[in-house]
Amino acid sequence: MCDAECWTDNSLVVSKLNLRVQPRRRPQNRKAPKHSNIGKLKDSNIKQLFTDTLEQCLDPIVLQGKDIEETWAALGVTLYDTAMECLGPSTKKHKEWFDENCVEIKQLLDEKHRVYKAHLTDPKSVSKKDRLQIVRSKIQTKLRQMQDSWLSSKADMIQGFADRNDMKNFYDSLKEVYGPTTARTLSPLLSVDEATLITDKEKVLERWAEHFDSVLNRPSTINGEVIDRLPQVPVEESMDVKPTLEEIQKACHLLSSGKAPGPDSIPAEVFKEGGMALTMKIHQLFQLIWIHEKVPQDFNDTPSSTSTSKMETTRSTTIIVEFHCCPSQARSWLEFCSTTSLHT
Repeated sequence: MCDAECWTDNSLVVSKLNLRVQPRRRPQNRKAPKHSNIGKLKDSNIKQLFTDTLEQCLDPIVLQGKDIEETWAALGVTLYDTAMECLGPSTKKHKEWFDENCVEIKQLLDEKHRVYKAHLTDPKSVSKKDRLQIVRSKIQTKLRQMQDSWLSSKADMIQGFADRNDMKNFYDSLKEVYGPTTARTLSPLLSVDEATLITDKEKVLERWAEHFDSVLNRPSTINGEVIDRLPQVPVEESMDVKPTLEEIQKACHLLSSGKAPGPDSIPAEVFKEGGMALTMKIHQLFQLIWIHEKVPQDFNDTPSSTSTSKMETTRSTTIIVEFHCCPSQARSWLEFCSTTSLHT
């Protein structure tokens, strides 16, 4: 009850609140599809199962009509789903030093837990406390020796790959030891006058565009009349004919194995081991592209990167891009590989 002098009262207010702070949400980009475990194709039984399953899945697909986008989408989805069904997703390759010594480490830790439990039952015992310290020191020394031995053997193995110039196993072994690499950000650049360090992403891209523009778009000093007097080479019309089934087969066979797949997550091994049914479907797709003179948008979406090796790795994993970029160069490339036996 309030007093006569209300302003002298101290009234306590009791309330229940349920406050929930909404965490900052990171931008949700579209997740990249999982990669298939192409290592299983080394098993002849799994390889035959994949070829037979893919043939059954491709049989009802009819590559007709003018909509090239839907045609390629249906073919790409079938390839990816069949590979994931028969081969499964790729497994984790990162390894730790304690994975290979799990049994021995468990025995050491069990001994430590046993001694520690005995110390807890009688904490005033000096002998049990000393025993615990001795066991701890012994186990720490043993674990360090295991780690050093594992790292030393891995270093020798990686050095052996480097000496034999086996770059694939060299980088695969590095990934096993250090784990997957994080996404790289754009490195800072200097301005034209080399007085300012540019770190903003948009300004870095503008600086790259400015650099390439100054390097590539130089004024020409060639006299046009000289070029007009040069003898003209006759047009080779045969280079523009539709690709044949034999050319598609040869191009699939010459794809490099062990390369990272592109944005569609379809590795080159799928095209190489897909069998004649897949080769015929790809051939039909190219026939439609030549007739309608239109290519799917996926073929035009080249990954933007300043690293040449990364772009070449992604580009070399699909036979589609080889013929789309320049049919005449693709045919010349096939003839060159056939004569020099550059098979992978």
